[in-house]
Amino acid sequence: VNPIPDVTTTPANQTICSGTATSIALTSSVAGTTFSWTVSQTGASGASAGSGNSINQTITATGTTPGSVIYTITPSANSCSSAVPATVTITVNPLPVATASPVSQTLCDGSATSIGLTSNLGSTTFAWTVTSNGV
Repeated sequence: VNPIPDVTTTPANQTICSGTATSIALTSSVAGTTFSWTVSQTGASGASAGSGNSINQTITATGTTPGSVIYTITPSANSCSSAVPATVTITVNPLPVATASPVSQTLCDGSATSIGLTSNLGSTTFAWTVTSNGV
């Protein structure tokens, strides 16, 4: 009698920034277990079905709200497969794109600058450095 293989995912779920790779290790208490997975993605791209002992795929958010990737992992060993596959949810946060307006300014000595900063994401905060040239 062969044991039914199990699967442990590490981490169980993951949050990444757009353009970053997942890093999910797959292990089992049953020796010789292999893993295959299917994928469902919403608001994200770059995930694909596959097999192996880890899921390392670069995922990109396709909009301005977080995307989601769900991997469904099925372990198999000794001609047996688990009837209950594991799932891992990846939340993919989009990257902010900063826009300065105006892009450049010419000022007179003693004048103050006025540069507006906006982003494609509403919750963006800004930090900046100043580089002087010929001042």
